[in-house]
Amino acid sequence: MLEFRTEQLNQELLQNLHEEFHENLADAENLIIELEHQPKETEKLSALFRNIHTVKGNLSIAQLPPLIPVLQELEDVLSLVRQGELEFNPKIGDLSLLLLDHVKTFLNDSLESETVFYDAKLYEDVGIQINKISTHSDPELQILKALALLNHNQPSLIEIEESMLHNQFPEQYPDLTYFANLIPSVENRMPQWKGRTNRLLNLAHRMLDGSQYDFDFEQIAAAIYTHDIAMSFLPIKLLSREQPMTQNEKKQIKAHVYACSFLLSQSEHWQQASRILHEHHEWVNGLGYPKGLTENDIHPGAMCLSIIHAYEAITHGHYYKSDYQRPVKRALVELSKLSNQQFSAFWVERLITSLYIH
Repeated sequence: MLEFRTEQLNQELLQNLHEEFHENLADAENLIIELEHQPKETEKLSALFRNIHTVKGNLSIAQLPPLIPVLQELEDVLSLVRQGELEFNPKIGDLSLLLLDHVKTFLNDSLESETVFYDAKLYEDVGIQINKISTHSDPELQILKALALLNHNQPSLIEIEESMLHNQFPEQYPDLTYFANLIPSVENRMPQWKGRTNRLLNLAHRMLDGSQYDFDFEQIAAAIYTHDIAMSFLPIKLLSREQPMTQNEKKQIKAHVYACSFLLSQSEHWQQASRILHEHHEWVNGLGYPKGLTENDIHPGAMCLSIIHAYEAITHGHYYKSDYQRPVKRALVELSKLSNQQFSAFWVERLITSLYIH
């Protein structure tokens, strides 16, 4: 790690740069999400290029050089995209988001401290990998090499462990141990789900820790276990399908809310867990299913389960196996955009708080 001293910098200029950067960041995040759906939209590609160019230029004006070379490499890649020599794809979007996240951390640290520590070797190595994209026989594979470096060095983010939580459950809930013992069989049937259930449990545990809610963690734990157990009974071809589903297949998938919740409804103790499962596809704006409930009528555990399922789907792929693990930052950007629409703003904030180290 190297040191960067900030005491000689113009603090007013630095503050203005910080404020402008956050405006640029919000615009860049929107553009990246939109370009994933419209990769050939030339106006949006040009706007993203200008955005990165502005960020790089402002860092130069403020005499903050550590990230300028790697941003130049990213700018060169976006220039090739604009020229039609490369096609914009989610990996380029993720690369942009991760580098902007490092700029954000560097700027925040520059305002808060006279000494900023940064990983010069990381930025050099990432820059080298990005530089090779234009000449590589498989550009996407080369992008993955740069992403792999950044993905393991996301500032201030914790990793959600896959270790089992069932040994923390009180003895009065033997059902949970029973559910946990079924998960290896589920993972054997669906190998792409390996670690999924335990990641969901650990994330839910972090999100509920310290928040105000009127249900026990054991209730959402039962919902998480039962959801994945019940889903494993669906046809493998349906669960493994990577192409868009037919209307009948969508109906099959949607019916799982009834199957999952019914399993737990037979036990008086798990009535809340049953309700969580029944409502976890409701949207806070009333556009979800099966009842079209709005936020005030949805069980808080269902809103929590909804967002951790979405987070898992983005970062690890949903039912199919993704060709690479998408960055946490990418998930948070997309989920934040859906705050107060599909997801509760409270639970979006709980997710972000749970993933960042303070």
